[in-house]
Amino acid sequence: MSILPWDDWFYDNDYRKEEVDELKIEVTSTASFYNAEIDNFKSYYTNYRNLVLLNSSLAIMAKTIPMSDEQYSNLTTTLEGLPEVTEVVSSSVESTIDAFVLWPKFIKCVYNIGSLVKNKIFDSSSSESSDVDTLSEDTFETLAESSEDVGIETLASESATELTSESIGEAVGESAAEAAIEGAALSTWEAFGIGVVLAIGFDAIFGLLNGAKEKEELDEDIDKLQSAMSKLLFAQNTLVKKISEMEANIIVEEQRYNGIITALAKTVDSDSSFTLDTDCTVENADTFISEGGSAITYFSDYVNFKYDWFKVLENNANITKQAFFDAFNEFNYKQLSDDQLNAYWDILSQYSSSMSDLDQSEVA
Repeated sequence: MSILPWDDWFYDNDYRKEEVDELKIEVTSTASFYNAEIDNFKSYYTNYRNLVLLNSSLAIMAKTIPMSDEQYSNLTTTLEGLPEVTEVVSSSVESTIDAFVLWPKFIKCVYNIGSLVKNKIFDSSSSESSDVDTLSEDTFETLAESSEDVGIETLASESATELTSESIGEAVGESAAEAAIEGAALSTWEAFGIGVVLAIGFDAIFGLLNGAKEKEELDEDIDKLQSAMSKLLFAQNTLVKKISEMEANIIVEEQRYNGIITALAKTVDSDSSFTLDTDCTVENADTFISEGGSAITYFSDYVNFKYDWFKVLENNANITKQAFFDAFNEFNYKQLSDDQLNAYWDILSQYSSSMSDLDQSEVA
């Protein structure tokens, strides 16, 4: 039995049955392969996005923890003028940040990393510690680029080509559709990828073929089908390339992770216990994400401590160290001993003139 209702066709078009049947089989096979590749894409995309979010968070910690009072104040002021985060990535990394990092502007900092790079917040002069200079400006620039590609950067959607039914649909020429497909960011593919087959409009074209009777009409509809098939093949090839690029990018982010952790450990005079000897491979992405989440949990205490100090100082310039310790424990998600609080203070006072001044005044 034929795929299409050939019995209604005029007899002189019967010789086209085989051609259209073969096209139909090719479309079905290619669409099936494409949809399977989209599932692979989504898995890689999720890991890549999580790694970028993780590395951005840890790199920002590595730069903000050793900031001087003035630098920290400048960062806070800059953040005030940047877009609010209205929608965040739903991921294990973001959940960890939300649970353990109490500085409310931290997630805004992560999501606006590109704007902060442009404002020179993370340039080589943003830290007084030579150890932290192991995180170069290039580290933040490339992280910003990756953040935009996976939709973490708040303004990414304004610069990324959007895939829609209108931009690649049946009524759009091949060159315009291919430009939209090739120019779309990874975040756009993740959101719309499964809809590409529908957007190209195969069902509508086959509907036309079903009703075609005259040779000219049939030729025109077959041309539409071949054009649609060309778009799908282009989308498939583009998708395969993007998956390959993501595989390479995942490995880059895994390699970057160990460098950031090493620099971050130096800022707080700690050993780099969160570095991994695990091979940097696509298959090991979950391991890096899990260990990185533990690192965020550990180093968030320093971020929270610094944030709380400046918040309390704004309301009470004459606060004592012990009074601050009590206030920190009152509002923190966990209770810390005086020994632990003093350890945090000793590290952070190396970078903060207000903390070191208080030390001197209390000794006197």
